[in-house]
Amino acid sequence: MKIAVISDIHANLFALEAVLAHAENQGIKYFWCLGDQIQFNAFPDQVVKTVRKMDPVAIQGNVDRAILKLGKKKEENITEEEMPFYWTYKQLSRKNREFLADLPSTTKVKLKGYRFLLTHGSPKGIADNVYADTPDDYLRDLTKLTRADFILCGHTHKPFIREVDGISFINPGSVGKPVDGDPRASYCVIQVKKGFVTIDHYRVEYDLASALSAMREYTLPDIYIRALEASVLQSQLTEPEPAKE
Repeated sequence: MKIAVISDIHANLFALEAVLAHAENQGIKYFWCLGDQIQFNAFPDQVVKTVRKMDPVAIQGNVDRAILKLGKKKEENITEEEMPFYWTYKQLSRKNREFLADLPSTTKVKLKGYRFLLTHGSPKGIADNVYADTPDDYLRDLTKLTRADFILCGHTHKPFIREVDGISFINPGSVGKPVDGDPRASYCVIQVKKGFVTIDHYRVEYDLASALSAMREYTLPDIYIRALEASVLQSQLTEPEPAKE
């Protein structure tokens, strides 16, 4: 059984569609989504609609949660700093808001005897940061909070695999807002068979120019546009880490 694990799409429809096409070419029909589907790019409603059609095992991200909470405020009470987030909320259809609101913060999946925990940050919290260089002692503390063989986490937008005491931490990276110097969309594929599990990370090219054009068309904040542009500039200065394509 193959599962595509995606996270941190952040309203980047072009990146999501490229990842889905890449996964389809591998014959993948099952998806796990680790949260933060919206904000920072131009197509929050279309992204959530696309995710819903995938019928994934999905959880809520910290940004998803924050925007839903912000949407409960009266518009006249929204501050200037909050307006870009409120714009995202207003773009979402009622069904898509309900879909995001109904998602759990974590969920567990058991496949062929292996236990998988899906989180956005970590077992400690939805906004907890786990990185490739997080100390082993901290990872051990996290493993004590749950019973799982594999702990899947997003949030940091940086792909990695770490193992401590026989338990694997896996981050698929970010589909729509990478921050590791490689502008391509990032996701991973988990293959589960009786007796073993394999994990492969992939980087996928997408129409970045159109994504940036859409952000300008919808007059999203310059800081959002510069962040996406910076991933391209950084990749031109540093050699991206090798990944499967």
